[in-house]
Amino acid sequence: AYIRVLLSDKSFCPFFFRDDFARVISGEEEAIFSWAATNFLMGTLISNSQGMGTVENVNTTYGTLDLGGASTQIAFYVPSQDILEGLTKFQIGGQKQWNVYTRSFLQFGINSARERHIRQLVDKFIAAQGMSANPTTRYTVVNDCFHTGYSEEAWDSTGQHAVDVVGPPNPSVNQLQNCRRL
Repeated sequence: AYIRVLLSDKSFCPFFFRDDFARVISGEEEAIFSWAATNFLMGTLISNSQGMGTVENVNTTYGTLDLGGASTQIAFYVPSQDILEGLTKFQIGGQKQWNVYTRSFLQFGINSARERHIRQLVDKFIAAQGMSANPTTRYTVVNDCFHTGYSEEAWDSTGQHAVDVVGPPNPSVNQLQNCRRL
């Protein structure tokens, strides 16, 4: 709602704007726009969009992988129409269509992956405490993916145990390997 108010303010935005112009796009739309922007900037989109029909035999396009906060999107050109699930017909220029495979993976963005990592670390620690895990006790869990001196509060999956997740007390030479293992 705030974006619509801001874009409707002629002193801020001199362009023609209606409320229905602003909306949340789907993950697949985000993927196709990312693909189009990348290929436009790389010079592989416009020159191959001349004429009519479906684009054929274009081996110079770029696929995209967009790692967002909550989701990840992929998109790439496919020369045929065999992939029906996820196939997006993208038209640009005259009447030429690009067959682009798009897919959005919810909960696979960087923030979502980080939250899952920390929650799994905390759940494993609480499970190791077994029946002795007391909700009123403040536990500390070391996370080798954090740097020394960093800490944050996290909760287990049940929301009963608050835990301080901290970086290792001292940096170690195998900290990266330990992080990967986690």
